Amino acid sequence: MKSWNYHKAWEKQLTYMMYEDLVYLNDYTDKEKHYINLYLTLINDNDYNDVNNNIFRILQNYTLLDNIKDIVKNCNILLLFKNNKIIEIKETIINNIYELSIHNNTYTLILNLLDIVDFHQLIILKIDIYIIELIENKYGCIIVQKLIELVDDKKIINIIKKIFNYFPNGYKSSNANYVYQLIIKKYYNNNNDLIDCIYIYDNITTISMHQYGCRIICRIIEQKKNNVIINYIIKQFKYLIFHYYSRFVIESLIDNASVEQVNQIKNILTKDIIRYSINPHSSFIIRKLINNKSILINNVYKIRQIIFLLNHTNTYYISVYILNKLNKEIRNKIKHVLINNEYDHIQNNINYKMYLKLLNK
Repeated sequence: MKSWNYHKAWEKQLTYMMYEDLVYLNDYTDKEKHYINLYLTLINDNDYNDVNNNIFRILQNYTLLDNIKDIVKNCNILLLFKNNKIIEIKETIINNIYELSIHNNTYTLILNLLDIVDFHQLIILKIDIYIIELIENKYGCIIVQKLIELVDDKKIINIIKKIFNYFPNGYKSSNANYVYQLIIKKYYNNNNDLIDCIYIYDNITTISMHQYGCRIICRIIEQKKNNVIINYIIKQFKYLIFHYYSRFVIESLIDNASVEQVNQIKNILTKDIIRYSINPHSSFIIRKLINNKSILINNVYKIRQIIFLLNHTNTYYISVYILNKLNKEIRNKIKHVLINNEYDHIQNNINYKMYLKLLNK
C-alpha cells in the first residue's frame, strides 16, 4: 500500500481550489471539464519513477487542450511554472524537440511554448541543429515560420543563413518554400544580406518554371524594390512565357513592375502576336495586358488575324475574350466573313456557333 503524502495531497487540493472558479463558473461543456480535470491530475501526478517520462507525458497530452478555451491553455502553462517543473520541462524539450516538432499530435506544443519569450533561446538552440529537417517537414515548417515571425533576426541569423544555404534544394520543397516566402516578405527590403540573390538571379529560369520556386520569385517581385530580378525575368521572357508555372511569375511582374518594364513585355508580345496568342499560357498574359489596357486589340490584331484565331483549334479562350472586347463595327465585319464562309472550313469549327452568338451581341 502506498504511503500517504500529506503535502502532495494538500498541493493537489490547492490546485483544484485555484481552478474551481475557472472550470465550474464558466460555460464549459462536460467534455471540456473532463479534459481539464484529466490534465490537472496529470500535472500533479508524481508517482512515476522517471520524472522526465512524466513531463514528456504532460507535453504529449498538452494537445488535450486544443479544443478548450485559450485561457485554460495559458493557465496550465502558468501552473507548470508554479509547480517548479520548468527545469524538467526544459530538459524534456532539449531531448525531444525534434520529435515533438514533426508530429501532428505534438507540434502545437512547441507553437504554444513559442508564445513564452523565456523559451525562445532554448528552442532556437535546438531548432538550429535540426533546421533543414524541420523546414522540409509539414509541421516543422510551421514552427520555423512562427519562430521567424516572433524573433528578431539578430537572434536567428545563423538559422536563416542555414536555410538559404539549402536554397538550391529547399525551393523545390512543398513545405520549405513557405519558409522562404516568409523570409523574403519579412527581410527582403530591410535586411537583404540574409538572402542569397546571386543564386536566384543565375537560375531564374529554372526556379520560375518550378511549381514551388515560382511562388518564391513572385514574393521577391512583390517587394517592388528589385529591378534587377525584373530585368533578369524580361531577358528570359521568351522562355518563361510558354510555361505553366512561370506564367504566374510574368503575371506578378505585370502587377508590380513600372510602366516602362510592362511596355517592354508588351513590345515583345505584339511583335509576334499570333504565336503568343496560340499558346494557352502566353495568351493568358495577353488577356491580362488587354484587361489593364496595356494592349489595345484594334491596334495589335487585324481582322484576318482574328479570323485565323477563330479557326484555330487551341485558341477558344483568347478568341472569346477578343470577341467580347471588339467594337460593333469590327464584329460585323468578322461576322460577314464567317457567314459567307470566306475562309475554308471555318463553319466546321466546333466553336463556330458560340463565336457567331458573341458576334450577334
